[in-house]
Formats: sequence, structure tokens, C-alpha cells
Amino acid sequence: MDKLRNETVAGTKVRFELSAVVHELSAPMHIDGSVWASEVSIVGDEGAVIRLPLASERRQLSAFNGTVRAAVVLSTQLLIQLHGVAFQGGASTFGVAAVVVESGEFVMHNCTVRNVQGSRAFHANGGSSTILSSLFEANLAGAIVAASGGKLFIGSSALVNNSAENGGALAVTGNLTEVALVATRIARNSAKVRGGGLFVSSGNVILANSTLLEKNSAPDGAALHLSGGITACELSPFEHLQDPFISGSLLLISRLFVPVSQTRYQPPRPIGLTQGSRRRCQACRRVSPRW
Repeated sequence: MDKLRNETVAGTKVRFELSAVVHELSAPMHIDGSVWASEVSIVGDEGAVIRLPLASERRQLSAFNGTVRAAVVLSTQLLIQLHGVAFQGGASTFGVAAVVVESGEFVMHNCTVRNVQGSRAFHANGGSSTILSSLFEANLAGAIVAASGGKLFIGSSALVNNSAENGGALAVTGNLTEVALVATRIARNSAKVRGGGLFVSSGNVILANSTLLEKNSAPDGAALHLSGGITACELSPFEHLQDPFISGSLLLISRLFVPVSQTRYQPPRPIGLTQGSRRRCQACRRVSPRW
């Protein structure tokens, strides 16, 4: 990582390649204003694993709320891309997340995040994050959270067997937060209180391209718990959800399609918002989303 802070790489794209072994982090990777490179790529060979830093050695990195610690933190206006990397947590890394995005652009493609404990695995707390063709599995404090106006696009991915207090797979909060879930499977997640699959307290959320919620569980809102914000989803999958809780705004559309970007995050422009049939839920008011 010292290479990124050398003036010789100013304005250039830097690429790191990880071999197919377990890589123990001696220190977290903090991409901040001291980095001279304009873009950073981390590419793993098949079988490349990053083990999260030990809890006893973790550093305070995030300026978000004074509590989030992570293996990778992006807190400056750069583009960071990860491809083919697996993050592995465990009891010894309790409280350490895999990724925290506070600003800039973060792209994760064909990655796996597994067994993160004591913290959400991925925090989209600002900036723009794109997760493509990736797996979040068996994370014990929830897979992903989007908050504080963060922009998050999840495409062709799977969030399975994650658990949390609220929103086992995904929690969304913050009035300016935007999330799009496209062609993504959310299955067998659980919450102790609300929203086994998805918990939305505020912000704008799209579930499109037959995004599937199945076999999730929670005492209140087994599949999803919408207590605020605006959520738009396709009518057909929604009709088969188990025990949804809705007090926020829900927009149901006969067909909702969002193109999956293969590069950076793009603000979602769903096709069908103005043409599909719409249904008003008894527990919500229909409000046009701000996309």
C-alpha cells in the first residue's frame, strides 16, 4: 500500500494481483487523501482470500460514526475495483467489516464475503458502490447496509444465510440513500426483530429484473420490513412474499427492468415506471420515487 502514497504514481492507475493463497492483512487498507493514484484495482487469482485483520490489532479507520472498522476503507474521491477476491471473517475478527465506502467509487465484481461477525460485512455510507456477480454468505451481523446518502447498485448477486437484528441481508436508512437490487437472490436470511431479507427505514429502493426473496425469516416482516422511504418492486414476485410489513411507501409495477452496468455505479433508470400497472397497498400511500 505504500506504493499508492508515492508521488511517482500520481494520476495513474495502479493494479495489485493476489495469488491463490490466504493473505493475512498486517494492517487495514485505507484509501484516503494521501493516495496519489487515480484508480486502484485489486485482482485475485481463483482461490485468493483476504482474511480480515484480527480484532485485537484492528485500527480505527472510519470517520462515519466512530465505530466502523474494516479491511478496506475508501474515504476519498477515487475509483477502487476488486475482482475475484474472497473476504473471510471469523470469531478472531469480531467487529471488523470487509468494506466501508464513505466517498468515491467502489466496484466489486465476482467476489465473496463470508463469516463476517460483529459488524455488517459491507457498509455503503457514502459515495457510489457497485456489487456485481458476488456472494455474501453466512455473515452474522448482516450482509450489507446502505446509509447516509450512499448510492448502492447490486446486480446478479446472491445474499444468502446472513443474519442480523434488522435486515439480515440488507438494511437501508437515510433520506438520500439510493439502492437498486437487480436480478439478485435474497434467500434464507434472518433477523431477530424486523425484516429477514430487507429492512428499509428511509431512502429509495428498487427491486427489479425478478430479484428474488425466498425463505427469509423474522418475527416482523419475514421477507421485508418497509417502515419508511420509497420502495419500488415488480408485482409478480411481491405477491408471493411471506409476511411483508409495510408502513412506508410501496410502488408495485407489472414489469420493472434496470440494465445491469458492467463498469461503475450508474444511478438506476428503471424502464416501466410510467407504463406498468400500479397497485396501491392498503398500508401505504403511493408516491412517485425520485429516480
